[in-house]
Amino acid sequence: MMKRLTGTKWGASQDVLSTVYKSYVRPNLEYGAELLISSSKAALEKLDKIQNQALRIITSGVKSTPITAMELQAGLEPLQDRKEKTALCLYEKHMRRKEHWFDYRKANERLRSHRTFLSKAEEMLHQIDLPTDERQNISISYMSKHDSAEVYGRLKLACGRIKKDCPEPELRAAALKTICELYPIEQWLHIYTDGSASGINKGAGAGLYSINFQLSFPIGAGCDNYDAEMQGICFAMEATIECNDNTVIFSDSQAVIHKLTTPGAAESPTEEKCRNMAAIMKKRERAIALQ
Repeated sequence: MMKRLTGTKWGASQDVLSTVYKSYVRPNLEYGAELLISSSKAALEKLDKIQNQALRIITSGVKSTPITAMELQAGLEPLQDRKEKTALCLYEKHMRRKEHWFDYRKANERLRSHRTFLSKAEEMLHQIDLPTDERQNISISYMSKHDSAEVYGRLKLACGRIKKDCPEPELRAAALKTICELYPIEQWLHIYTDGSASGINKGAGAGLYSINFQLSFPIGAGCDNYDAEMQGICFAMEATIECNDNTVIFSDSQAVIHKLTTPGAAESPTEEKCRNMAAIMKKRERAIALQ
């Protein structure tokens, strides 16, 4: 792509080529860069060669041009320096989350040449002599751990058919059968949710429908389908928390259902709110299910 933007007597400027590299090429080289610090030297050299080729295109340098000189001219940092910086940031972020280290047991290194991420990060920390005595802990209120899920979740239909292998008429019949057999209308309050995003950074919205109410609301900019579905389930729980009926919430997001019905730490305030409301419903001897 970069070669097509430049030539011997024509082409994009150095600033444009540098921006193209930073926007489209380097992010692919640095995917999971924090963990690459434990990779072998031979593996890392393959990534360095790609950046070196890009540097020659940006600066019009020849093979004999020193890499350091091209990096200075193009304003690009060495990949190894960027890997080490992001790795130390990740290490420090985790070390400040003390609740994640209560039951941690350090892994044994089977090979001297195959280092773990933590041991390599600790070695770099010692080399640069970064002070850790005044390390402040990160405390996030919504990271409380739930030992058991308060919500019952089901990802399959009553007939056991898989959606992708089921024709639409059979799928519709199987869905209606699942609703009637597992959640009879006489015993369960049915709530149907739908959340979707309109595009990148264009915002998302969610809607609810039940026999008692219909609601729709915006979620906000920068949200995706997952956020919208999670917020839709949260609003459904809020709308029914005071009623005495067993409640089943139908959602088309298996990821959200799996997250809310799996024990573990909440990763967002909305998820924590859902778990807390489910616990309240359980104390009131109400069943709450996600399908």
